[in-house]
Amino acid sequence: MKSVAAELNISERQLYNAFKKLYGITPKRFLQNLRLNAVKQELLDGERGKLRISDVAYTCGFNHMSHFTSEYKKLFGCTPSSTLSKKRT
Repeated sequence: MKSVAAELNISERQLYNAFKKLYGITPKRFLQNLRLNAVKQELLDGERGKLRISDVAYTCGFNHMSHFTSEYKKLFGCTPSSTLSKKRT
């Protein structure tokens, strides 16, 4: 945020407010949603039986599995393991 705000020559608060107004969510939530979508895509695209949810989550920046699972379920309405089990064959 700091470097983007400096590049735009505005305060971090102005950037935060403009981002939230434009996208309807905070920058932090936006980045988290990007990471969660990356996990979901990896679960859908990865090779069945060779994929560990915790490894994918960690690679995408989630260090606490309970928090990750909770946020994943909030965004997608299902658990990561159910996404993996619904995976296309």
